Amino acid sequence: MALQQVATSTLTSPASTIAVNGIDDDSVYMLACHNLIPDSSNAEVKMRVNKSSSAQSDSEYDYALKVLSSVSFNTRTGQNQDEVYFIDNVHTYGGNAIVYLYNFNSSSEFSFGTIESVANVSNQQLGNTGGWIHTVASASNGVTLHLNTGSFNSGTVTLYKVI
Repeated sequence: MALQQVATSTLTSPASTIAVNGIDDDSVYMLACHNLIPDSSNAEVKMRVNKSSSAQSDSEYDYALKVLSSVSFNTRTGQNQDEVYFIDNVHTYGGNAIVYLYNFNSSSEFSFGTIESVANVSNQQLGNTGGWIHTVASASNGVTLHLNTGSFNSGTVTLYKVI
């Protein structure tokens, strides 16, 4: 497996969202998120797919993740949501993630992906692993990350094509 960089977004000033686009074929794509730091404590990073470079906020997202923490173990699920839960409790120490994206270029299939994320928060280390789907059969060309509260102070999000 090799990776070909398609797009990257590095914050140089605070922003409420981080978007990357550039998916234009039927390949599997990988999203690498590094050092996502919010301006508020214990923020949740959320994700939406982009269609024509615009984040979709419809209620068509389903996800299921295992939350592995140094203090607990639980499950996070959602059906008919308007976003995908991505990283929990990101603090000033930052969060990182790898997301694989499937069927994004297809106009007849649902876009879906897998998530592996980690964060070192104020009172614990935690990670998430699982998957999600956007149940709309139309082509997607990227993703947008946002927080449940506040803005990102820093972070880099890079989109790669898996070749």
